[in-house]
Amino acid sequence: MPEINEEQLRKILAEAGISIAGSELDTENELSYKENPARIIVVYFDESDIPGGLAKTLEQILSVESCWVLVPREGSDKASVFEKQDIQSLVKHLIAQLPKMNNVGEDLYIIGKSGNVFISFDHHLTEEGLGIFLSDVGTAGTLLGVLNEIGAELELFADRP
Repeated sequence: MPEINEEQLRKILAEAGISIAGSELDTENELSYKENPARIIVVYFDESDIPGGLAKTLEQILSVESCWVLVPREGSDKASVFEKQDIQSLVKHLIAQLPKMNNVGEDLYIIGKSGNVFISFDHHLTEEGLGIFLSDVGTAGTLLGVLNEIGAELELFADRP
């Protein structure tokens, strides 16, 4: 998958209204929307859902955007772009990374190129769920429909109308 440099990534994040909290805040490059997201969906998994149920759910979630950017929270890896035809590769990569994720430094972010969605794929996935942050209510509705069709266990949080 093509990598993007830091300048390109910062441009995508700025256009999406996503900020990076730097290490000076002791949050190790944590991403968040500058304004509270319109919706947060948390999808829950237990050990028996991994890898099959998780892969199926990720495929459905990633179907709501045509392009995704995978961003490592820390480390020397660069951000990578995954087009719609690369979604299977992205899902396989995420599933393969999960057993290696033991601390915050190994967490990953998956950002829809439109900026309407970003996903926190982190080492607390089985304990706290998969956090999906949405700046657009319409996209949240679409995603809820998709997740409902596959019977995902989830919670929806709304901070603003």
